[in-house]
Amino acid sequence: MRPLVLRVRGLRSYRGECTIDFRDRGLIAIVGDTGAGKSSILEAITYALYNATTWDQRAVGQLISDGAQSMSVELEFQARGEVWSVHRACHRSASRPSTHRLRCLTDPAVEEHDGEAAVSRQVERLMGMTYQAYHAAVVLPQGRFQTLLQETRSRRTAILEGIFRLTDLRGVREAARELGHRAEVAVAQLTSMRGALLPDPAAEAEARRRELDALAARESELAGLREDQLRVEEAAREAARRVEALREHAGHVARVPAAGLAELVPVAEAIAREVAEVDERAAGAGEAERRAAAAAAEAARTGRSVEDLAAAAQRLEGVRQALADLGAADRSAEQERAEVDADAAALAGAEAALPELAAAADEAAAAAAEAGLALEDQRALRRAVADALAAARAGAAAHDAAAGEVAAREEALPGLRAEADDRERAAREAEAALAAARRALDEARRRDAAAHAAEGLRPGDPCPVCGRALGDEFQAPAAGVLSPLELATHEAETALHDRRVAATTAANRLDEAERRLAEAATTVAAAAATARDRLGALRDLLPAADLAAGDAEQLRPLDDQGKRLAAEASALADDARRAGERRQEAQADATARRRGLEPRRARLERERGRIGERRERCGRDLAALGVPEAAGPADLDEPIAAARERLAAARREREELDGLRAQVARLGEAGAALRRRLADEVETPRGLALRAAGELRLRVDDGLRALGRPPVEAPPAGATIAVEARWADGLARRAADLRAALDAEIEAVRAAGAAAAAGLARRLEAAGVAGALEAELRALGLETGRARAALEVADAQTPAAADLDDRIATGAEIRDSLSELHRLLQDGQFVGHVIERRQRQLLVVASRILGSMTGDAYGFSPDFEIVDRFTNQPRPTRTLSGGETFLASLALALALVEIAGRSGTQLDALFLDEGFGSLDASALDQALSALELQASGGRLVAVVSHIRAVAERIETVLEVTRTAAGSRAEWREPTERDRLLADELEARLLA
Repeated sequence: MRPLVLRVRGLRSYRGECTIDFRDRGLIAIVGDTGAGKSSILEAITYALYNATTWDQRAVGQLISDGAQSMSVELEFQARGEVWSVHRACHRSASRPSTHRLRCLTDPAVEEHDGEAAVSRQVERLMGMTYQAYHAAVVLPQGRFQTLLQETRSRRTAILEGIFRLTDLRGVREAARELGHRAEVAVAQLTSMRGALLPDPAAEAEARRRELDALAARESELAGLREDQLRVEEAAREAARRVEALREHAGHVARVPAAGLAELVPVAEAIAREVAEVDERAAGAGEAERRAAAAAAEAARTGRSVEDLAAAAQRLEGVRQALADLGAADRSAEQERAEVDADAAALAGAEAALPELAAAADEAAAAAAEAGLALEDQRALRRAVADALAAARAGAAAHDAAAGEVAAREEALPGLRAEADDRERAAREAEAALAAARRALDEARRRDAAAHAAEGLRPGDPCPVCGRALGDEFQAPAAGVLSPLELATHEAETALHDRRVAATTAANRLDEAERRLAEAATTVAAAAATARDRLGALRDLLPAADLAAGDAEQLRPLDDQGKRLAAEASALADDARRAGERRQEAQADATARRRGLEPRRARLERERGRIGERRERCGRDLAALGVPEAAGPADLDEPIAAARERLAAARREREELDGLRAQVARLGEAGAALRRRLADEVETPRGLALRAAGELRLRVDDGLRALGRPPVEAPPAGATIAVEARWADGLARRAADLRAALDAEIEAVRAAGAAAAAGLARRLEAAGVAGALEAELRALGLETGRARAALEVADAQTPAAADLDDRIATGAEIRDSLSELHRLLQDGQFVGHVIERRQRQLLVVASRILGSMTGDAYGFSPDFEIVDRFTNQPRPTRTLSGGETFLASLALALALVEIAGRSGTQLDALFLDEGFGSLDASALDQALSALELQASGGRLVAVVSHIRAVAERIETVLEVTRTAAGSRAEWREPTERDRLLADELEARLLA
């Protein structure tokens, strides 16, 4: 994780909006006065990521600025190859919900997260560490940077698990347990499914196949006999059918009667003569009818048919009536034109009076508008004076309040200074007492070490330090008592710590009081200037204004003037309204008249147009009828009489044609009657006789084909009735001969069928199924069906059983593997082993870094104690000095960055809050060199400090300052940084 941009509002000293851009930054120093808001930057980052503070995971409400109701922090950071934005906000009021939102800025397709739990869970996944691990590896808060160094073993292990991502192994262990349980259930289900199948489906299928082969052989034998039986039976049935067919042929031939065609010949000849006579008379009448019809067609083609002449006469009558109607329409149109012209003249007079009415209305409206503007100006002046009065009174009150606050703070300041001096003197006394206790303890430890080293030595023995022989005067020193001195040193350290805290608290209170006094003095000056400005603005509007007088008294002249102007504006507005109403009424009347006049003119023009069109149509109709144009109805009397005469002549010619057509129809009916008689008396009996002869011929042909003989020939096509009579007599003689031949064939078929049935009976008896072949075949079929069904079941179960066997074996193997994996991932085994290895790696790297910062004087033991490399003796971390504790904690933090990177957790940021004040120049230089090395690898390393040497060493400086509007954080260029350092040095020299 690497922070990019931080936006803060309403958090501790950052009451207003503050944005800090960490992009393209490496090693940075965050500097500023005590209480300026340096550590609050770390609190803002912690709140944005984990919804917590650096000292508590639940007390985020304590971060809200004094006097503010809400706090908002937005952090853009880079993690897992993407840029993310997390935004959190909380409020003092419990009724307002908090805001928690996380979104990916580089990939909009990534799902957004809302809500405290969802956002915190996703941030922890992106960070790859818990809140506790974050405080041990990313942010080392002021006063708690030694957390990892001095934690208990179990809590330190929990922190390292999160950083090394060993919590993933716990997830793997739980997943292995869950998957193993699911595998166990699956294996049980598969075993149950396998139990429902045959024990050995393949062997069962093979046995059923052998059984089916034996059944098939027997079935083949019986099927052959059955086929022979069926053939014999079919032959018998065929013989019976042949006998029946032969009998039927014989019966059919016997039942067909004689034809009887000879009696029809004389009747047919007499009717034919009558038909010829009627056809001759019809031909003459038809010729006369055709000539009359041709004349009628010619008249229709030239437009002289009865219908054409009738239509022409009717059109002439219509034109005469239309001419009469047009005369009346012309007279009505002229009368309407005269009325329209009179109304147009009246409208012109009304419109001429409109401009005068409009000018009067405009003049009245202008006067009313001017009065309204004067009233608005007076009201605006009154509001401005009232606002200025209120502002002037508020300014005076603010000045009085600020002056009272300055007096109160000046009165309290001497007491705070005295308290700070007393606390500082007590701290210096505690430092002197601690130094004396440490010197006594060191002296006692040296004596104790010498006594232990010389224990048992005598004069002449080699010295354990230099190796030379001890002199005769050597006497082993006595061992000292360390416990009382160690207790005294511990008590002195505790007393020093308490007094330093008290001195720092008193100094902070004094600084805060001085700062607030300076802010109050600035506020008094600003309030005095504001009060003067507001009083001047009031007197610009109201020269006689006096804050000692009441508001109502000073505003009364303005209120009286407003009432007078309001009355004048109301009267002028009424005059303007009445003038406007008169103008609108006249305008509306003129508009209504014009709207009524225009449609009348349009209707008149349309009517005259229609009259003209009707006259043109009348002229076209007369021209089409060949009649000269007529001026009036009387001009058409003569053409109408001539048209009526031509119509009467045409009607007479049509009546003559209708008579000829009736004669032709009567002759046709007579010929049709003769033809119907011929059909009834000759053709119908002839057809019946021929159908009977044809039926006899077909049955004779069927009998002949049954005997294998050629058929009878048909009569010649188009033969006369006499020829057909002779053919029918020959067919009757052939039928008599056929009946005798059919009786002989029937006897021969019966004899052959009896012989075939006797041979089949002998074969069935030899096969042992005489009389029971069908039952044997049915039983064999049932047995074959059962065997085939069993084979199908076995074949169907064979792949399923094999698949289940394989899946059961695979599932059992997976189940056993997951169970073993779960067992191995227990804390006491694999996870514990991995933690131990990672801790050893961490301590190796931390020892190297700590050695580089301490001149190779210190390292780490396997149980996180400090090893003095001159004596190789471990010592508890709580016995370290403040500077040594800081260096050891810093070494662990830097080692965590390196080891976490090997574990896949990218720690691209490190924040250190104070702690450098306890280092000497050499240790400080080594610590800053180690931090520069981390920053050169692309990480953001932020050092929060008020130590001058830190700011001198680090080029990139973020200065935090506190103003009356809240803290500000601004980046300083190298030249600005140098100026800051110079100002600080000058301030110290002058102090």
